[in-house]
Amino acid sequence: DLSMEGARRVGGVEVSYAGPATVVLNFERQLTRTVPVKPDVEGDAAPGYEVRGVTVEPATVEVIGPESELRELAGAATEPIELKASAAPIRERVAIAILNSEARLRSPQEAVVTVDIRPVRTERSIAGIPVRMQQLQPNQRAQSAPPNVSVTVRGDGEALRALGAGDIEASVDLQGL
Repeated sequence: DLSMEGARRVGGVEVSYAGPATVVLNFERQLTRTVPVKPDVEGDAAPGYEVRGVTVEPATVEVIGPESELRELAGAATEPIELKASAAPIRERVAIAILNSEARLRSPQEAVVTVDIRPVRTERSIAGIPVRMQQLQPNQRAQSAPPNVSVTVRGDGEALRALGAGDIEASVDLQGL
């Protein structure tokens, strides 16, 4: 119960009412929990490029706050990293924040976010690759049907354009037959 007893007069001002008469107080334990740091990456890579991966260091941080808030907390977030149509990897130092006003980082921290940006991987089919017989013994005879195969490869566009049928080998290992 809230009472007026002990209220004092300050500078000629007197407390005439304090209410409500009953105030409910909820006490909750303060806990510490380790949560993942989730990098906030915004925008897109340059045309012809793609984001292949995003890493953040540290990967986790300690957060302190009321038990009920920490139970619901999924993680900490970084300040946004803007890709701005980048065609090269990005590495930035940014602040880490908790998007919940009742929980906070145990100690203020920054994170290093690395965004791996590479040329888009494409596919290309190369036909007419001869099938070679490996480990063929002198008394063995083997023939592939069909004698040539098509191979689909995936990689960076430049590397695929330079690739020819002579750069790929299809073989069958006959050892132990």
